[in-house]
Amino acid sequence: MRIFLVNKKIRKRHFIVLFFIFLIGFTPLPIEADTFVGEIETGLIELKGFGYPVYIFVPPSLKPEQKYPLIISIPNQGEAPEKNIELWTSIAKRQSMIVLAPVMERIEDVPFDFDRWFFQMKALVVNQYPVNQKKIFLVGKDGGAHYAAYLGINFPDEFSGVGLLAGSWSGRFQKLMQFQTSPLRQLPFFVALKEDQQELFQQTELEATKLVEKGYPIKLVRFQKGEEFLSSDFKKEFIAWIEDQSEKWRMVAEKSQKTFKEKSRKAIKNFFVV
Repeated sequence: MRIFLVNKKIRKRHFIVLFFIFLIGFTPLPIEADTFVGEIETGLIELKGFGYPVYIFVPPSLKPEQKYPLIISIPNQGEAPEKNIELWTSIAKRQSMIVLAPVMERIEDVPFDFDRWFFQMKALVVNQYPVNQKKIFLVGKDGGAHYAAYLGINFPDEFSGVGLLAGSWSGRFQKLMQFQTSPLRQLPFFVALKEDQQELFQQTELEATKLVEKGYPIKLVRFQKGEEFLSSDFKKEFIAWIEDQSEKWRMVAEKSQKTFKEKSRKAIKNFFVV
């Protein structure tokens, strides 16, 4: 099936058919890559008919033959997706990045039902837009940050790095998080907390120490009173750090995988040596 989400002249019936396929069991969709037809719509776009509100920002400079970083921004419970995605549109426009903002409307669906829906939506966007799959950055704000922490810890293969803004690993999903020691199952985390989050900062500091001991690359910053949280300069700092660290960590993970394979081959060879 060829699904065209980015064509300006897309017919409504295509969305209806896709929507019903999407709902059947949350099974993976047979989506083909590079299915661009006609002009790619840019700017802030609402993707309708997917069960939850979904917004995507596509920079005006986008060209189908190139690949672009993707920021997936998880808002706080009850926060409008338009407001959430606006946090990133200016820097995404300047640095040519795609931004996706899916919304958790029904708290009872989180985490498991929403997980399945979330990854289906992510797959649709990655397959229908020219996304650089080595630069998929997950960002959560407030309550959305805790959910982003859960996703980043449990599904590291889906992302390149994670940003937690005014939230952290501490929260209702903490017992569901499976912390790993292999670089192949880890991601860089950038955590930014506000000055008035004293108790959360202490909890996060303890968790960060444990994760660093396991090998996770982590940056923890705390904004003091009077400092502007989520300013343009901060977002540039975050993007620069997460891009740099994700690339470095990808190389570390690839090296560890190569080392593991070499050790496995050597062990097998030694086993059969008489």
